[in-house]
Amino acid sequence: GPNGGEQIALALGLAQALICEGTKAPCGVCGPCIRLSKGNSESALIIRPERRQIRAEQGEQIRHFVSLRAVTRQVVIVENVQW
Repeated sequence: GPNGGEQIALALGLAQALICEGTKAPCGVCGPCIRLSKGNSESALIIRPERRQIRAEQGEQIRHFVSLRAVTRQVVIVENVQW
């Protein structure tokens, strides 16, 4: 299967396609696409676990993020977690 870097690139590409406001997603030039590429998207949350485990505060961050009602499409990406 794909390695960690390829998995994150795939996840980011899928997230970009989901939140894109362009006519052909992902356009790469609309506001949501640009913010995601810069790592400050209001529609996508990227969690980087320590030692492949999500800390309690990261779990709370995810809970808070998905409770936001102002954002219509939300994506949470969790890197290299142990399920």
